[in-house]
Amino acid sequence: MDKLYKSHDGFFRKLMSERQTAQDYLAAFLPESLKDAIDFETLEQDTDSYIDEKLKASMSDVVFKVDTRQGFGINFCFLFEHKSYIDEKAPFQILHYISSAMLKRAINKEEQRLVIPILFYHGEAPWEYESIGDKFSALDKALKVYLPRFDYLFHNYQAKPDEEISQAASPKLMAALIAMKHFYEQGYLLKQMQFLLLNATDEHGNLYKPLLVYLFDKLPDQLDAIHEAIGDLPPPVKSEAMSILDAYEAKGISEKTRQTCINMIHDGFDNPTICRILEVEKEYVDEVRERLKNEAQEG
Repeated sequence: MDKLYKSHDGFFRKLMSERQTAQDYLAAFLPESLKDAIDFETLEQDTDSYIDEKLKASMSDVVFKVDTRQGFGINFCFLFEHKSYIDEKAPFQILHYISSAMLKRAINKEEQRLVIPILFYHGEAPWEYESIGDKFSALDKALKVYLPRFDYLFHNYQAKPDEEISQAASPKLMAALIAMKHFYEQGYLLKQMQFLLLNATDEHGNLYKPLLVYLFDKLPDQLDAIHEAIGDLPPPVKSEAMSILDAYEAKGISEKTRQTCINMIHDGFDNPTICRILEVEKEYVDEVRERLKNEAQEG
């Protein structure tokens, strides 16, 4: 997975690991029949992951568990597709994912839960939903009964109109999804910068810093234009956004410094020592540690 898609993956995982954001997402984009069946009060993140070595190069996951109103357990698994092109193996990878989750519970003698994958795709290439059955379209009907039968939710944000994304109740979620959809369109992001910043607020009304940093990362050569866009925002938002941008620019630390930080982490230095020697903030070291951890998990 290249550096560009690691940044998407890291942002998506941070965004969807928040319970309220996950609930807002499910409430906005699940089919009505599913929304009616589940008890949102029971929603909580599941620390388990069902991504194994065979899937690490293609997907990452964030898992939430919830009960139906009748008490049966469901795992909603947000699967983030790393690649920007169509992966013909996706239906088989999802089959492997579902079977791995159920097999793990069987081995641990745990009660089974319904596994509902939500495949999130926002690459540039058009991609249509495809099932296992579509891969065997020429197979005789009498033989198709032997195919594995399952379904998954395919959320293709390149094909989803911005107006539909805007139905998300959370401004932060709406702004984040639109930013991810248009990540490769610098002109669009600059044009919509004020709109995205005005909506990049969390449930407490504060600017959602990870989204701003995500936007800044996508426009590394446009910081002057970002300064100009922020300058036209209402005073409270302008002040907070400018503070975040100033901090972002101040962290324009050289690759040599980053590599030195990585080396010090590998050599066992603690955060206070790294911060003192490199003159960086604890948050920066935490971010480097988190990225190293994610890279190690992804192989």
